[in-house]
Amino acid sequence: MSTGGSGSNPWLVRIVVICALVVTGLQVRREFFPSPTSSTMAEKREPVAIQGWEMLQKAGHWIGPTNARIVIVEFSDFECPVCRTFSTGALRALRKRFPDDVAVVYRHWPLNYHRFALPAARAAECAADQGRFEAFHDNLWGIQDSLGLLAWNEVAKRAEVPNLKSFDACVGLSGPVPNVGPDTTAVMGLGGTGTPTVIINGWRMPGAPDSVRLFRFVDSALAVAGR
Repeated sequence: MSTGGSGSNPWLVRIVVICALVVTGLQVRREFFPSPTSSTMAEKREPVAIQGWEMLQKAGHWIGPTNARIVIVEFSDFECPVCRTFSTGALRALRKRFPDDVAVVYRHWPLNYHRFALPAARAAECAADQGRFEAFHDNLWGIQDSLGLLAWNEVAKRAEVPNLKSFDACVGLSGPVPNVGPDTTAVMGLGGTGTPTVIINGWRMPGAPDSVRLFRFVDSALAVAGR
């Protein structure tokens, strides 16, 4: 008759050791690499003051009343879906609610991985040469899904660009697009991290604000401006 051994199971020992190492590793990580707290995350979502922001509105394309008390500088990309949602949603609703108080300064930031962003910026500048930037801008958002499929000339017709022959010649030019270089340099200098980058009366917003956040911020800014 045989008797059972009294030694420990080696696999059980290994499992216990591994578990102990995992627990120790988690404790070390919590000690030296703490996870962001809710307050830290909230701070990252707060607007950031931009010094000398008035210079940002001296370039780009002004849309809205010249004496607006709220000036929104928007660095944007015509192929960016988030930009389109912001511009045609929250921003359009804001301008409709405060038509005499809100102006937008559109500045270009075409991202390299968006194939049609730079050509769209060029076409918009060509429309701007004939005083039709705002209409062309609005039409571009409307046909964003058709970028590369719909001819720029067709967008120009919809935007009522008066001289289509001149527009076509402008779009056909090569080389740097007017305003794109300075606009891109400006947004990188103020800490822009993605499109759209939105500055409201000198405060850079964290991402593209939705309607609730945008309206709340503008209401506060109007109160400060003596609404």
